[in-house]
Amino acid sequence: LGALFEAHWARLVAIARRRLDDRLAAATDPEDVVNQAFLDARRKWPAYRARRPVSEFVWLYGLVTDRVVAAWRAATRDRRDVLRNVPW
Repeated sequence: LGALFEAHWARLVAIARRRLDDRLAAATDPEDVVNQAFLDARRKWPAYRARRPVSEFVWLYGLVTDRVVAAWRAATRDRRDVLRNVPW
């Protein structure tokens, strides 16, 4: 799994960077999103290996996309407004 992530690291970070809204990207590092996706992948790896419904990259892409959505939800939870955030 580690070698798989290393092989696709640059593409996954680029995907996270593209998918993060500019306002959210000011507070969320794309590499952190990919690192969190790696933790999800470690937990889900045995189930994926047993079935392999899609290619490895597509599976990782889905995990990164899920983490981007989770970051957006965390940033806008409790009626927070990312438009009103002021950079330090």
